[in-house]
Amino acid sequence: MPKVAVILADGFEEVEAMAIIDVLRRAEIDVAVTGLHDGQVLSARKVKVIPDTVIDNVKADDFDMIVLPGGQPGSDNLNAESRSVINSTCKSRHWDEVNYLHIA
Repeated sequence: MPKVAVILADGFEEVEAMAIIDVLRRAEIDVAVTGLHDGQVLSARKVKVIPDTVIDNVKADDFDMIVLPGGQPGSDNLNAESRSVINSTCKSRHWDEVNYLHIA
């Protein structure tokens, strides 16, 4: 079964995250909603979301696709992230290892 990580940073755009999560789950794709920190993630309009896991617990190699929802200041917070999945994979441009979807 395909596996997708949707990485949420504080300030993410609600529709860009939740619509993707909904559609993928309806298609019976395994989705790991992943926060940058423990506890709830606050969207751009203060909607509170409790992720399934945190970024320190995931590896890019475990996923077929990584989704980075946009929004402000969510995009800036994702860009500032220096840990595991985002730093080692997204910023190093290993496009052949995993598929990416950044909604802006």
